[in-house]
Amino acid sequence: MIIDQILQAITKEQENEKRWSPLRMSNSGKCARQIAYQYHEFPSEPLPARAIMVFRLGHTVEAEIKALIEKYCSHLDITYPKETIMYEVDGVKIGGHVDGYIGDDTVLEIKSISGAGFKMLDRVGLSEDYQKQVTSYMKASGRKKTLFIFYCKDTSHFKEIEFHYQPEIFEDINFRFSKVINSTKERLPNREYAPLKSGALPWQCNYCAYTKLCWPDYELKFSKDNKPQYVKRK
Repeated sequence: MIIDQILQAITKEQENEKRWSPLRMSNSGKCARQIAYQYHEFPSEPLPARAIMVFRLGHTVEAEIKALIEKYCSHLDITYPKETIMYEVDGVKIGGHVDGYIGDDTVLEIKSISGAGFKMLDRVGLSEDYQKQVTSYMKASGRKKTLFIFYCKDTSHFKEIEFHYQPEIFEDINFRFSKVINSTKERLPNREYAPLKSGALPWQCNYCAYTKLCWPDYELKFSKDNKPQYVKRK
């Protein structure tokens, strides 16, 4: 009874939340069609309450890690700016907020991830999404490198990864946002993801508020481990 009330309230809260511009740096590596749906104000489906809880707990963990850094690493030159940083694409401002700066040349980025995501770092390194997000931060702030601090929610292990600015990555980001800015409701960017061999949509689509618009033949189900998953209707 208590859990049902919580999940229902979380779902309803989404209706009253402030709508942020999709043209922001945290979306630098996101699907261009997803960004365009929001940019052109298409109606969106509320995300499952359990998905919202994953995001909320992630923010809580990241805030705690930042507090630990402030407490135990006060001797380091780390600052936590509150102002918005920006650059322009086709005359449109793209805004963002960094977790912190280390000295004058490094962006600090804190991430809490699952055990599977933590293992993925060892196998394939930083995801394209992470690379593009911090590349936007570095471009806007004039920094040349980023220090990632990853926290594994399953095991409490930490990992540090340093990533350097690459101009060709920013060129791709610029092109991605330009596609969105110059799109229309009738002419959206192409889909960036395809169904998996299993027939289900990839995880990126499972956490998108526009999946039912983009893939009308698919419906939301929950896997055996209670993760959202879009599968084709039978």
